[in-house]
Amino acid sequence: MDFSKQCLERKALRDEIASQARIVSGAKYPQGHDYDTVIGREFRNGQKHVVRVVVYIEKDSFAKHKVLLASPDYFADDVLGALVDVLEQLHSMLARQIKLKADGDTSLATQDSNRA
Repeated sequence: MDFSKQCLERKALRDEIASQARIVSGAKYPQGHDYDTVIGREFRNGQKHVVRVVVYIEKDSFAKHKVLLASPDYFADDVLGALVDVLEQLHSMLARQIKLKADGDTSLATQDSNRA
């Protein structure tokens, strides 16, 4: 795969992750907060990629942030794999919230939102 295509795929995944994070944690962090998908590298038995989803907790400011979610501890060998892992976690959280709301139980949905 050529570099420009990889960059477009990464951007699309990062945008989707930020969108899903807004949905999952929207009750805790209201309108006006910004979300980012941060990609990094860590070294544990070789180089691995880690993805973190952050929300900037001061409205219209990047001074303070909170990590909402990170890629699993086993890390991914490639950036796209780490991005997909985080997106799958967000999809699972959202599915749980939707099911609980449909069942009329908002307690766990609120816990998911508070954890995110």
